[in-house]
Amino acid sequence: MKSRGMFAAGAAIGVMLAMTAPGFAQEGVGLEKVRFEKEDRTATQIARRMYQPEFQYVSAERIWLRDPVEGATDQLAVKIGFGPSCERDCSVAVLYHTGGEWAEVWRGPGKEIELGEVDEVTGLKSIFSKNREWQWGGAKYEPNLYGGYPTRRPATETEMRLAVEWLNANQPDVAGTSDAPTIDALDVNLMNGDETLIFMQGIAVCGNDECPLLVTDAGKVIQQFYAIGPDAGVGDGRTDANGFRALEIQTSQDVSVVSATTGETLEHILPMDVIPAGTPRVIAEAPPSTQLPELR
Repeated sequence: MKSRGMFAAGAAIGVMLAMTAPGFAQEGVGLEKVRFEKEDRTATQIARRMYQPEFQYVSAERIWLRDPVEGATDQLAVKIGFGPSCERDCSVAVLYHTGGEWAEVWRGPGKEIELGEVDEVTGLKSIFSKNREWQWGGAKYEPNLYGGYPTRRPATETEMRLAVEWLNANQPDVAGTSDAPTIDALDVNLMNGDETLIFMQGIAVCGNDECPLLVTDAGKVIQQFYAIGPDAGVGDGRTDANGFRALEIQTSQDVSVVSATTGETLEHILPMDVIPAGTPRVIAEAPPSTQLPELR
């Protein structure tokens, strides 16, 4: 049975760093690979006390998520799963020692991870796993889009026309303002290679919230979404019911994996809650509801 102090540890790191802000993707930065090629016996003994007997296989390696400090406890990356070499259900957990206890700040499937450089704003390194970067957002590690944030190009005349037509139909008040939206585009290959994402941004269009983006196929709008940034890109290769590659949309609560044809959300990739190390991690299927209760 876990001590009550372990549950306090789960929240302590979030409180300790709650005043920091999220950083930015580390383009072109060399990454530190954590492959568990040489087991650290002391670290593994520490990890086994927390993750066994739930997991048959436990191996750990010492890492630093922050700049090393003399006399401070370093952090741990722990490979957990089943089978002699973690052949089944293998995952990597990242642990942070705080308040005399270990907190698990991140966990993901696989047998290795990579770490970025220490972010100047947050003071913590990003975690890279399966072509996705997770950045410390002040209280949790938050997901970025799969593969990062692609560079967009200026919209063509045809794309500008499609955006203006959509605005006239859906936000007619914008047409009469002096704050013209910025419109740019991203070429994507969702099915035939002639698909495009059209992004609209500006105070009049977005306010302080999510911005509209359009999905076009062969020059016709087939779907619309709203994204923070706005940021969106092609997902990890999964397809929707119509054979189109899924998109990823950055929202205020998560990265949403969506169908470009139906608009359906296929998956919510949520920030990682900080939990006491060694306790089961429950992955929520959707962000917490923001709907207000109905008054009777």
